[in-house]
Amino acid sequence: MKMKMKAKAAKNKSNPKAKEAETSYTNPSNVDVVREDFLVEDKSNAEEIEKAILSLSEAAKKMDPSPLAAYLDQVLDDDWYIPAKQMLKLIHYYGIQLSQVSFQWVKMFQDYPLSKLIHVPLSLIPKPVYEKTVDFINVLPFETILPGVVLWASDFILTEWPRVVVKVEQDKSKVAAFVVLAMVLRTRPDALTLVLPELRESPTYQGQDKLPVIIWMMAQASQGDLCAGLYSWVRNLLPLVANNKDYSSSQSTHLILQFVEMILSSNPEARTVLLNGAVRHGEWLIPPCSFEMLVRLTFPARVEEATERFQAIYPLLKEVALAPDTRNPALANEATAIAISVLTRNVDCFIGS
Repeated sequence: MKMKMKAKAAKNKSNPKAKEAETSYTNPSNVDVVREDFLVEDKSNAEEIEKAILSLSEAAKKMDPSPLAAYLDQVLDDDWYIPAKQMLKLIHYYGIQLSQVSFQWVKMFQDYPLSKLIHVPLSLIPKPVYEKTVDFINVLPFETILPGVVLWASDFILTEWPRVVVKVEQDKSKVAAFVVLAMVLRTRPDALTLVLPELRESPTYQGQDKLPVIIWMMAQASQGDLCAGLYSWVRNLLPLVANNKDYSSSQSTHLILQFVEMILSSNPEARTVLLNGAVRHGEWLIPPCSFEMLVRLTFPARVEEATERFQAIYPLLKEVALAPDTRNPALANEATAIAISVLTRNVDCFIGS
């Protein structure tokens, strides 16, 4: 019953999601920033954040991939029947290795530009260490373990939020959870999409102060799978702008729009990837109810502050929403033509009964 890392890692080389995650790691700066006007206002906060990130970078550089690989092999041998314990041991290992690192969580997530935050912490982890960890994550059961890890780690990070002062040992463990969570999200993006309902409904994740953390999580998943990123934005973030007055502030709207702008511009092949993935696991990336929200926000009765930005992203998102179903292209094209014709004549009919 023993499993060895090398054999399992070789098996997972055919995993397209793992390959995409590896690609995103090796080129962490491959993001064309659409908007960069939401910067750190407090210079003292910026200096604290930079020091924390530097401390993580220095600690990560000291990590040796060989002892890590040996440790993870032993974990797979000893605890093959308890996958959850294997994941906890991985986080524990990182907690020891990064024990000198302490993050000011609230300041980092609220004050650091998204275009930079998206690459923290994985751009700081040595590639051999990253790859050994990803190989380990890929051998764990997916649906029974990884979505639960996403919820557990995100809950742990948000513990005592938004208070800045936390217990030292807990804070150090959060650094490890933060690093491993990012690896899970990039390696297996569906671990996030499966818990989107929980992120929408649980009080733990509600509030504008939690929004930067949620967007950071979605951004990690989008680095491994653009379609997963857009799927998450449509289900959980777009409705906040359209229907929730609590998120109507310019700061919240900016973050939500900046994230989708990054999805659409981060990859030269983004349009092709999104159109080819317009139907994902049997679900439309942009279902009719979400497209209706998008139309209303793009063409409001009264021009709002964010209208121009919605108008900029609308053409590509419309293509994705109206992309023909490849299972029956002729029927899909005809249905699309009819829908567009009806909508053109009377936009109110799109709301439905």
